Amino acid sequence: MRIKSDSKSIGITVVFILSIFLQLNHADEVYSRVSTYFISCDSLLGATAEKLSDISKLDPTDKLLLEKINIYPEFEYLMRVNSKGKIISKVVGDKALPRTYRYVGKQMWYKTVNLNKRPYYGSIVNKKGYYLFWIKPLLVWTKHGSRFGGALVAKINIKKGFESIAEKNETKFQVEYRGKNIFSNLGKSVTGTLTEKKLAVYGMQGLTLKYEKPVAKRRPVAVAAAKQQALEAKDTKAVPVKEKAQKPQKKVASEKAKADIRKTTAKAQEKKVIQGKVSGSKKDKEKKAGYISITATIFFIFICFVLVAICFIVMKRAAERNRKIIESIDKGNL
Repeated sequence: MRIKSDSKSIGITVVFILSIFLQLNHADEVYSRVSTYFISCDSLLGATAEKLSDISKLDPTDKLLLEKINIYPEFEYLMRVNSKGKIISKVVGDKALPRTYRYVGKQMWYKTVNLNKRPYYGSIVNKKGYYLFWIKPLLVWTKHGSRFGGALVAKINIKKGFESIAEKNETKFQVEYRGKNIFSNLGKSVTGTLTEKKLAVYGMQGLTLKYEKPVAKRRPVAVAAAKQQALEAKDTKAVPVKEKAQKPQKKVASEKAKADIRKTTAKAQEKKVIQGKVSGSKKDKEKKAGYISITATIFFIFICFVLVAICFIVMKRAAERNRKIIESIDKGNL
């Protein structure tokens, strides 16, 4: 069994939100639904951890965990660990297991959450399947600040999560983990090339989402309009008409015709001048719009670099602080 962890939650959260924002700008409905599912799971655990921080009795703890696991059956289990590192509540499916008070205080994930007081996001990959292993700290607030009150632990069956997304949204897609297919409901209905996107999930890297891009269908209104235009074009075709023989015109009529021709020519020239001005103004507007678009893109890239730089600085400081704390622990000064 391999457990991969990442406790630097500040930096990860910034990068995760940034990556979701960048990809959702051009993403379609399939990617959006899958990404939103994992964000909602994280939000549920965060809200549950806040409620558990105010609950000290065991029965209300069991009741709350059962209520939440029924919302997401793909959770293998939810359990609460107290501040001394003992499991005081664990629910699986629709029942709470007998209390064993097993000690897990020496496990790395517990030490990390206890030390940093921040969420821990990891994954478990073994022969049984692929799981997310998420821990939320329970913080008890006092007038002197917050203190560590234990942890909420969730093990999530990621394959069941994808099955739930596909069933609830009637969505067809495929997910690969480092090139290996772990879920697919595409079947043999795929006709074109699949769209591929990297899937950002807390604690598990190497996920790729594949799906068939939906083909836009012509709307009934547009089809009806096209038919109507075709009929109008057919009705307005020129019909040959026999012209009546005209009598020879007098000289006055001839001069009047010449004057009309001159007026028509002048109007045509004036129209060309106006059209040239309009065309020039359109080109100017297009150039301005292009400049604005380029400026906005440069500004957005700059903001991205700033966020990444902030993320790097925060992670570096956190790592340094953790190193100093661990050194002080080893020396027996804390």
